[in-house]
Amino acid sequence: MAFLLPAAATTATTATATTAATATIGSTLMTALPYVLAGATVYQARQNIAIGNQQAAYSQMQADMAQDAYAIRKEARKKDLAKKVGQQKTLYSVSGVDIFEGTPVDVFADTAASYGYEQFSDAYDTMGQIYGYEESARIAKEEGRQRAFGNLLDYGLTFARRG
Repeated sequence: MAFLLPAAATTATTATATTAATATIGSTLMTALPYVLAGATVYQARQNIAIGNQQAAYSQMQADMAQDAYAIRKEARKKDLAKKVGQQKTLYSVSGVDIFEGTPVDVFADTAASYGYEQFSDAYDTMGQIYGYEESARIAKEEGRQRAFGNLLDYGLTFARRG
């Protein structure tokens, strides 16, 4: 059985070396862990800012689309008003009424006032929508920054508790 003693000594030495290597790896991992967590936290913070910026860009796009749609409706109303007044002038002229005096002028003014009110109402509603979209964009950006700050604060508190 004497021949087994060198094998037992080698096994004991190997076990001791394995335990030492495991301890070294564990110690290295424990040292590196805060840096890995810090990197992950910074990445998450950047992602939160990027998400906020994307949401803000979408809201700004909606505001721009509302502005463009308003401009198109405004131009269509101008054309429709000109067409309507032109039709009224034609009808008065065909019937022999002087279109520059009396009732026709009042009718044209009423028609223009009606379109003017519609224009004002549309402008007011659209500006409210645009303000809402732009405010939503501002809030989305701020939320992203706040979430990022929260990520960093959570990391800092966690790291401080560990000592």
